[in-house]
Amino acid sequence: MLFNLTLNYNSKLDYLICKHIAGGFDDNCNELILRDCFYKKIAFINSADYKMCLIRDFFEENDVLTCSQKCIKEFINSMINVKLEDNLLKTVFNSFINLEERVITLSKSIDSYEEKHFVFRFIFFILYFREKKQLIIPYNGILQKMYSNALEENKIRINFLLNKLIKKTFKMNTPHSLEINKKVLGNILKYKDSFIKLINCQNIGIFGSFAMGTDNEYSDLDFIVIMEEECNFKIVKKITDCFWKNIIPLEMDIKVVKKDKINEQLTPAMLETLKIL
Repeated sequence: MLFNLTLNYNSKLDYLICKHIAGGFDDNCNELILRDCFYKKIAFINSADYKMCLIRDFFEENDVLTCSQKCIKEFINSMINVKLEDNLLKTVFNSFINLEERVITLSKSIDSYEEKHFVFRFIFFILYFREKKQLIIPYNGILQKMYSNALEENKIRINFLLNKLIKKTFKMNTPHSLEINKKVLGNILKYKDSFIKLINCQNIGIFGSFAMGTDNEYSDLDFIVIMEEECNFKIVKKITDCFWKNIIPLEMDIKVVKKDKINEQLTPAMLETLKIL
């Protein structure tokens, strides 16, 4: 566990936090290799991997709740091409202004930086963690939107996006009974034919932790629907969710793909772990 909290948390959050702060990973990135790199099973392969590992090392060596502004500043300066302004962290970490105001101040102060989004993600994460004593996954896409809204001083949108991050992190960090996991595969096979007939799909499958047998009390179910013909993927996804949510009481990540486009529409890690049922 990288972070000093009184309660246990999903250890996958360590990886997701460092990955999203680093940024720079495209859809073709192999998540399995990236995780092995993060957990020191293999050496880093490219600059994005290396950046993620440097962030991991920083959190391993420093208590985010207590490390000095000087320590934070020196690390950021080692990661970007320009140096932070001397008073930036002092202003941003001022506890007399609310989080939204600090986010606005931060975004305006770094807008000229080439790597402004990395700086924003890193400082935002520390700001939130120190204020709330809770972890938050700084999802890259959501924080890019927050950054843009902060430049416009749109506090309503900042707060909306913040709540979105909180909800997504909460889902990732909410455990369930392992007894549920044991019944997942059996329940899918039991109702598979009824679902295929309802949705008129070619086949179904799973990928990720349940397919690899590495699921735990925090795992969601990665579920794939393979269609023979073109269709409205959003409607198929919604029907899929409605059908299975009472049968399998887990968070589900549903992918709908066309049979002849599986290799294009799935990431390398999804393809590697895909198990057709």
